[in-house]
Amino acid sequence: MSRLRYAFRTLVGPWCALPVAALEVANLLQRGRPWRGDDIWTTEWLAIVLFIAGPLIAGAAAIDASRMAQRDSVYLVAVSARPRTAFLRSACWTAGPVALIHSLTFVVAMYLGGTLLPTASVHHLLLGFGAQLAAIFWYAAIGSALGRFVPPLLAGLLAAVVALGLFYRFSTGDGFLLLDFGASTNPRLGTLWNEQYLMLQIAALVGTALVLVTIRVYPDRNRNLIRWQGAIAITAVLAITVLVSSTGPAQRTVIAAPSEPDYCIWGEPRMCFFGEHERMIAPTEMAIIELVNAAMASGYESLVPAVIHEEAWHYAVDSKEIQGLWMADPLYRGEPWDKLNLIQELISPGHCPQMTSSPGPNEEFWDTYDAVMLTWGSLVDHPSGDQFHDAPEQEPLTPSEVSQAIEFLDSCDF
Repeated sequence: MSRLRYAFRTLVGPWCALPVAALEVANLLQRGRPWRGDDIWTTEWLAIVLFIAGPLIAGAAAIDASRMAQRDSVYLVAVSARPRTAFLRSACWTAGPVALIHSLTFVVAMYLGGTLLPTASVHHLLLGFGAQLAAIFWYAAIGSALGRFVPPLLAGLLAAVVALGLFYRFSTGDGFLLLDFGASTNPRLGTLWNEQYLMLQIAALVGTALVLVTIRVYPDRNRNLIRWQGAIAITAVLAITVLVSSTGPAQRTVIAAPSEPDYCIWGEPRMCFFGEHERMIAPTEMAIIELVNAAMASGYESLVPAVIHEEAWHYAVDSKEIQGLWMADPLYRGEPWDKLNLIQELISPGHCPQMTSSPGPNEEFWDTYDAVMLTWGSLVDHPSGDQFHDAPEQEPLTPSEVSQAIEFLDSCDF
């Protein structure tokens, strides 16, 4: 307890956990928590915090390192039982509390999403999250290394700016990216991380961080210098960074093994969904049933598919006997289906290769597709603001015309 009290009294770094905790809460609550149920997406969503937390960590670590490197603050190091590792421990006092907060957030997010028993393997998730923890310590090491050569008032600002610049340099582009942790705002169901990518990322971050925090500085008049050992260490950090960026795996994510949806509702039609989307199944079923009932009541039985399967990154319907369905973005935020959007999903012939290739379907397809869509849409009531209100006026097709149109769409002859 005395060490904890001493750290919070003398260092800036431990207090960095407070604003990071606020960022974690804000990140969890934004956009209606769409990541719930998807463990890969949940983990990547947490990485969004690092965009702001990284420079904040580097700045706090730089201030502490700068203060410890000043001639009149030598007592901060001298009273330590192991003064040779004082900068290392100072950086850990910055990164450690933040890593703890980030880990607690990870557990809470998994609990909120109902993914404490993840669909991906536990070690796979721990690798993905471990890369984020390694980055937290890496940002602290960057700040610690810079702070030893800059006055305290300038150290924090300089380290934050440098950390932000490094983030943009090593998180965007092609190939292996040292600071790419996903930060995804799109569903990830059906994808996995490339474990070789993650292991190299963690090794590079931890290795370079350890080198940076163990560089020794030597006072020379009014400035601190490094000797040849430090110069070699810095050169090694740069070499490792360039090497892994140029030779590391290019793909961070891979498509999981094909797998059909495992949660089925027997009825007319039969509907199958992925268990990870359990919270979206009930509203989707109700919306589909409303459309089905409207079509059946008006004699448009041909509109109703016999089987509906949810699609994901690792599963695509390849038969006209099964209708594919992608969950719409509003559902992830807890909003209802737009009826016209759902109709588009239910009549789109996803099994046809033209739907995913160039130049795509011809004009006859789109005319037929629009006619079927607007016909089905005319059979149901639409709430204010629904897309259907903006649709052009068009005379609905008759049941026999719809039957012929559905046959044309399913034939892929377009």
